[in-house]
Amino acid sequence: MDQPKKKIIVNKLKSDAHWHWMLKGFKTFRTSFIPSFAIGFAIVFVSWAIVGFLRLINFGTLIPAAVGGFVFIAPLLATSIYNLARITETEGNVSGFPKIVMQPYSKSQLGYIGFCLFFIIITWAIFTHLIWSMAVGLGRNVDEAQFLNFIFTTPSGLLVLFLGGSLAIFLGLICFGISAISLPMAFDRDIDALTAMALSVKALIINPLPMLVWAFIIATLVIISSIFFFVPFVIVFPWLGHATWCAYRQLID
Repeated sequence: MDQPKKKIIVNKLKSDAHWHWMLKGFKTFRTSFIPSFAIGFAIVFVSWAIVGFLRLINFGTLIPAAVGGFVFIAPLLATSIYNLARITETEGNVSGFPKIVMQPYSKSQLGYIGFCLFFIIITWAIFTHLIWSMAVGLGRNVDEAQFLNFIFTTPSGLLVLFLGGSLAIFLGLICFGISAISLPMAFDRDIDALTAMALSVKALIINPLPMLVWAFIIATLVIISSIFFFVPFVIVFPWLGHATWCAYRQLID
């Protein structure tokens, strides 16, 4: 007979646990520097390619929305870091590019969680386009200078900024709630997607302060990185990935 699975316990942590995740994540980043740096550089290159493509087709005004979309999809992209973190736990050091290859335990469940994140991105795109169309007119395209002038100097622009920002925060919290630890959990364990996402939300409910501060830190670092042409992602992205793995290890018993 099959042995019953043990109940997965979500731990209650100290309110400053996020600083421990950041510190330990950076140590793991240093011990797997070469492959982690390579992943970070790949993220920067892809970000440049997306921005360049949007500028090429004269849709530079969509760059802020693309940055917002990155916040939603970043947890899925960070699965490329989790194998490095897992190997570092057992071997103490990771070197060489072959270690970048992902080896998830529950591939299909990762796909289901990724689909949920993709659905949130589509929702974000539809509603931001709707808000923009209601403010300036359907099908109207403006350059970046006109876009910035409209957003920051007109009442309609400030309303668009408020509504778009509020929507981003709301959807971002949903995205963070279901993916904060569900992705590393599905990567590391034999678990279904719904259970993993439910445990992730439970971790947020049980540890609201460290989890919300952690979400704020992630969003702030992403915004700062985008301001500096995504270059900080070389370090920031793998660092956050390793820190997320540390958060998962501490939160789940």
